[in-house]
Amino acid sequence: MTNHLDLTLSTTRANMLLSRSSPRMTLRRNPSFHEKGPSSATSSRFTFSHLLASPPPSPSLPALIPRHGKPPPSPTPRLVRRIGRLFLWLGGVSTILYTCFLLFHAYRHPRTIIPSTPSSYELVASSTLPDFPTPLVVTDARGRSHWTVSIPPSHPFPLSPHEYAEICAETSEVSSHVADLHRNKHVTHAAHFSYYHVDPHFLDVSEASQAGLLISASEAAGSTWSPSPLVGESPSTLDALPLCPRTLTLVLETPSAGLGPTLLLLWTAYGLARSENRTFFLDDTRWAYGRYTAFFAPPPPPPCRAPPRHEMLPCPHHARHLLVSSATAAHVFGGGFTDEFEDARKMGVARQRPIFDLARAGYEALFRLADDDAAYVRTRLRALRTRAGEGGRVVGVHVRHGDKHPLEFQYRDSYIPLDRYAAVARELASPSSISSPPSSQPIILLASDDPDVYAAPEFPSPSFERAQSLIGLASASVPSGPARPSTASIPGFTRFIDAPVGWEGGFFAGMFWSLGRGGAAAAAVTAGQGDGEGQDTEMVGEEAMRLRGLVARAYLLDLAVLGASDAVVCTVGSSACRVLAVMMGWERAVEEGGWRNVDGEFGWRGVSW
Repeated sequence: MTNHLDLTLSTTRANMLLSRSSPRMTLRRNPSFHEKGPSSATSSRFTFSHLLASPPPSPSLPALIPRHGKPPPSPTPRLVRRIGRLFLWLGGVSTILYTCFLLFHAYRHPRTIIPSTPSSYELVASSTLPDFPTPLVVTDARGRSHWTVSIPPSHPFPLSPHEYAEICAETSEVSSHVADLHRNKHVTHAAHFSYYHVDPHFLDVSEASQAGLLISASEAAGSTWSPSPLVGESPSTLDALPLCPRTLTLVLETPSAGLGPTLLLLWTAYGLARSENRTFFLDDTRWAYGRYTAFFAPPPPPPCRAPPRHEMLPCPHHARHLLVSSATAAHVFGGGFTDEFEDARKMGVARQRPIFDLARAGYEALFRLADDDAAYVRTRLRALRTRAGEGGRVVGVHVRHGDKHPLEFQYRDSYIPLDRYAAVARELASPSSISSPPSSQPIILLASDDPDVYAAPEFPSPSFERAQSLIGLASASVPSGPARPSTASIPGFTRFIDAPVGWEGGFFAGMFWSLGRGGAAAAAVTAGQGDGEGQDTEMVGEEAMRLRGLVARAYLLDLAVLGASDAVVCTVGSSACRVLAVMMGWERAVEEGGWRNVDGEFGWRGVSW
């Protein structure tokens, strides 16, 4: 008891001392969980606060099942995380170094040339371009692979038909190869793309030149070789005109010696250029018939100048400056062209209406004969209409013989009988109604490449008469003499007779190539030795060109007169027959039935290859 009182007095004295030194300061002692309370519940120090406080944390084993709502602890050690960061850092540095290496390599070797053999695709880095036309695989400054077509600016223009055909054959191979390079594996590519498919890996010549992958425009301008002007170009005004953004250039060629396929190709190419918003140009450097302006008026002058010749490409079709020739007609007017322009909603010949309209646009713009021939055609047509009278019909008949045979199976080795032409012509020439004026008189005009047809009994005179008599082709079986009475009264009549060669049986390619040539050269051509492409590699004499020009003028005059007729009878296998349908127009030829084919049940079709 005494000890308890002493402790109480000591505590009291200490509190008094603290209160004197710091009156606002109070000491409070929190109870400890380690202290044990009194054993008696009646003690003054017994409270329930130690029961309300949380117990201290105690070590325990990790739970086998994660607590609800909390992610399990990551088992990845710190060493593994450090190794991962190290690999990421090394990968980033390696990527930067590799990119710098590619850029350095691209600037040192910007051109990658692919061999011309399609079977080998060994890439060879080179700083010089090939001296022959060929597609190339090139690498730009970023190390990406593209392809383009390299034509040396000093190479003669136009290229040979073989070179144009070879370029188009190789572009499909090179395009597939570059696509495989971007995929890093070989895949089977589509055999037939749409007509307006755009290859994303193709670089146009101007773009490749600006990137330093091909010869630049300034280097090309410094070449000593200068091409001949295109048809209708005036060298004095070229510098004042801007460069055309998109063009289509047609190279006039006659590998088969026929003029009809050339006209169809010419007119359809013009219509295609207009539909694609391209400026149309024409080249007659290699035309076997001579200069274009010798037969036609120059085409309308373009508002801009043609691009450099080495930028005119035969393939691909989406090239900025497209070139079309007889060697590439299958690429430009092939299956893709038919799929694009045929009207799939129509049946029969009506499906060909859009293609027909393309050719018709070219005819209306380009078929303008030279001054002398145009004046003769106007006089001839005026005289025919006067004789026919009001309501009288003028019917034309075109008979194609020579090396062109019918499509109908039973006549494929010979020709359509002439009486079939005559029967259909008389049917079309008959008055359309009994109310026709009595002064009307039907007229039937006859044109053929075979002079013997004019004397055939199926076409008696005066019921049938020549379409034109300005230029006539003679045959050895028909002696030269005065013209028929039905055509002798035409002013300006001049009869052309090729006595040394003759014109038996119609138009043959071998006979055409031998015009004006004598001796062994003419005999070899007539016998069929050599091909049409190589016939004009040597210089053609002036006499040969004069005779060829007369043949072309006679053909064009026949077409001009027959095309203005009310109806035409012909064989669709002949290009002249399809040309006549275009000259007549869709309404008169197809819808009104004025164009009649006597060669089976075939309809009109456009450019054939």
